[in-house]
Amino acid sequence: MTVKVRIKFFAQLAQSAGCRECYLEVPNNFYEAIKVIEAKFNLSITDKLGSGYSVLVNGKGYSYGLESNNELKDGDTLAFVPFLGGG
Repeated sequence: MTVKVRIKFFAQLAQSAGCRECYLEVPNNFYEAIKVIEAKFNLSITDKLGSGYSVLVNGKGYSYGLESNNELKDGDTLAFVPFLGGG
């Protein structure tokens, strides 16, 4: 099953993806959706989840914003935010 979600990229991810925001049809499983997004925008997100990037689902960290079955719903928003560093 697929769902239509809003995708938002922030900071250097927006530059790498070539857009700040778009809508995309993806599998309803969060982890399968991430793979589709990685392929579509030529990004490497999965290996950096929690250490390089934060993914928000409807404004909450993905581990809190998802249903217990890791399923996305039509109209969900996925925001990809790189960790900021510096001093």
